[in-house]
Amino acid sequence: MNRSFALAALIALIAGAASAQSPGGPVRQACAADIAQLCANTPTGHGEVMKCLRSQKASLSPQCRDAMASAKAARKAAAAQGASGQPPMAPQAPAPAPH
Repeated sequence: MNRSFALAALIALIAGAASAQSPGGPVRQACAADIAQLCANTPTGHGEVMKCLRSQKASLSPQCRDAMASAKAARKAAAAQGASGQPPMAPQAPAPAPH
C-alpha cells in the first residue's frame, strides 16, 4: 500500500511538471505573447519553443520569466522526489498521551 501511494504521488508530481510545458500549460499561457513575438517561426514539439524562450530570456516579459522559473522549480522538485523515492512527509498528529 505504501509503495502504491509513493508511486501515485510521484506520477502526480511528474504529470504536474510536464503540464507546465504542455500546450495548455501555465508557461505557454503566460508566455503566449512572448512566443508570438520572439518564437513565431519556431517549430513546435521536442521542446523547441521552450529552447527558443530560454535563448530569449533577456527579452521575455516578467510573467513569462516567472512562469518559466516556477516550471523549473516544479521539475526540480519532481526530480528530487524521484531520487529519494519517498513522498514528502505529511505533518502527523501528536501521539496520544499515555494514561
